[in-house]
Amino acid sequence: MKKTIGYVVAGIGFLILVLSYPAIRVLIKIPSLGISDTYLMIIGAVILLAAAWIISKSSSEKFKEVPIYEGTGKNRRIVGMQRVSE
Repeated sequence: MKKTIGYVVAGIGFLILVLSYPAIRVLIKIPSLGISDTYLMIIGAVILLAAAWIISKSSSEKFKEVPIYEGTGKNRRIVGMQRVSE
């Protein structure tokens, strides 16, 4: 769930970063936003960095799976998997 939120925030940050270029605003016919282009670019970059941090934190929550065996020797077979946090 956190990874999805991170991607949404990254999309918003990328959109703000793109809107900091006057040529793109003219192309999509959006008037001036009242904020300096430099500040808009900084805001977009900070939001992108925050999104990257959120995505990286959510991907570090991994579990290692260990097989559960039944029997001994050649008669041993896997009957399930157990998640073990690292």
